Amino acid sequence: MSQPIDEFGSDNLRELNNNRVAFVGATPLVYLHVCDQLALLKAFYPQVITSTEAAGEVTAHQAEGLKAPDLASLPWLKIRDLNREEPPSPDRVSRANMGLLRAALEHEPSIAIVEGRHVRRVAQQMKCRATGTVGLLLMARQEGLIPSVADVLLRLDGTGFPFTRRMLTSTLLLCGESNRLGELLPLTNGR
Repeated sequence: MSQPIDEFGSDNLRELNNNRVAFVGATPLVYLHVCDQLALLKAFYPQVITSTEAAGEVTAHQAEGLKAPDLASLPWLKIRDLNREEPPSPDRVSRANMGLLRAALEHEPSIAIVEGRHVRRVAQQMKCRATGTVGLLLMARQEGLIPSVADVLLRLDGTGFPFTRRMLTSTLLLCGESNRLGELLPLTNGR
């Protein structure tokens, strides 16, 4: 299995998507919903699954009055019990994300779509293919499904998305939009 060429796990994802299952965490579901890009999951993956625990996190987000998808309205998204009794992760990876990583690992070829560099680092240690919202957006740009990654990222302003200078610089360079860096840097709040 090849190693990702960037921190987003976006290496040759198109070639790997055929007959694959995407195991998606709560946070990417919320972010993709906020920026109106949930349909990318279905566009790239024949099967999209989230865990009951992640679905509960999305529902809790809605209950707090925050913008989150109505998972029942997405017939292509399957909700499955993926969690097992296991000790807590020493790497601050939630039980829901560990369940998604283990499911992706057990159902090769699959991918886990999860947020947090530390979660993807654990996935790499497990030899589990993983990406996040930004990796999915890069793939969509490469395939011509979105005209601009920068425009989509701007829609995530105010959501708590962990923008950093390094992440924005890498992302915009990879998608050929580095001329937009100055426009997006205020999203980092100095990080």
